[in-house]
Amino acid sequence: MYHRGKTVNRKGLAFGIILVFVGAGVIPAIAQGSEKPLVPASNGEWWYVGGSGPGNYTKIQAAIDNTSDGDTVFVFNGTYVGYVIINKAINLIGEDKNTTIIIGFFAYTISIVTDWVNMSGFTIQNGGRLGEGVRIDSSDNHFINNIIHTPGDRIRLSGCNNTISGNTFEGTYIFLSGDNNTISGNSITNNYYGIYLIDSYDNIIANNSFFNSGLFISDDIFGDNIVRNNTVNGKPLVYIDNESDMVFDADAGQIVLAYCTNISVQNQEIFNTTVGIQIWESNTCVISGSTIAGNHYGICLYGWNNTIHDNIVINNHDAIRLSGDYNTISGNSVSNNLSGISLNCSSGNTISGNSISKNRQGIYIVSSINNTILKTIF
Repeated sequence: MYHRGKTVNRKGLAFGIILVFVGAGVIPAIAQGSEKPLVPASNGEWWYVGGSGPGNYTKIQAAIDNTSDGDTVFVFNGTYVGYVIINKAINLIGEDKNTTIIIGFFAYTISIVTDWVNMSGFTIQNGGRLGEGVRIDSSDNHFINNIIHTPGDRIRLSGCNNTISGNTFEGTYIFLSGDNNTISGNSITNNYYGIYLIDSYDNIIANNSFFNSGLFISDDIFGDNIVRNNTVNGKPLVYIDNESDMVFDADAGQIVLAYCTNISVQNQEIFNTTVGIQIWESNTCVISGSTIAGNHYGICLYGWNNTIHDNIVINNHDAIRLSGDYNTISGNSVSNNLSGISLNCSSGNTISGNSISKNRQGIYIVSSINNTILKTIF
């Protein structure tokens, strides 16, 4: 087996990398040999998978196994079955992201385990088994302009300083536990989570479009993330971080309050996202006069001395999920949810004057003490 890397016209590393991410998926007009693209190369060799050129590999993994750091693997259109482990600092480029397809059949489809990998131009699918469609456990990688269709799988991003940009995620979500990553310009469609943050710091989440999904912060430590210019179902994803003493009543597709004090959110209509309104490590905030329906979580509250009153919370999986202390939930209409009001590891809360009906579980209490429940209509 041999490669054609040395016959490719070279213009230097900088121009080669620019072409990868500006023109990824575009075959040059001039070909080398049989279906060999004549493209500017990086400092390394070029290897080819698919097509009909002599010496081309038939499997992506076989080509990767023979590369060295700085090489480029170009994959022609076609369907390639089998998981791919990228353990070299290489460029992996698909001819056309719509027709260059990788189908995994193990616990993952793509695993990037080394730093400085650039991957673009693929459709990534799973073979029916659940796991992680893409795993990026390393740093300083660029995962750009791909289509990820791995229903039931998540995309695990635990490394640092990675760029995840311009991708289309279908039926999956990004599990973010790394730091200093940039997730931008992606389209994320899922009926559960969009981006799930846990123990993650200093990430940039910007200019993404969420559909039937959104942002979710786990009950764990995180901080100093920048979230801006994202949309949920065509409306703004409002992320208010470390602010105080303000009223928000503009139209939103999702609202997240993080480390806030005395923020009033009112008159919202929020539908079909991960969590309609999430309050995280915030206090003395108020949610009122809003209709929140068809979400996985209607309202998630993790804080203290907050008030949720006079809202309509219907047709969610969990209507109101409370894991803070000394909060007040009153005057809400909570109906047709799987769980009405759930208290988890919380104390000193007052739940009064709510109408709770047609839920599978009206009020669900776990590891919570000294809460007061008054004048509730079931």
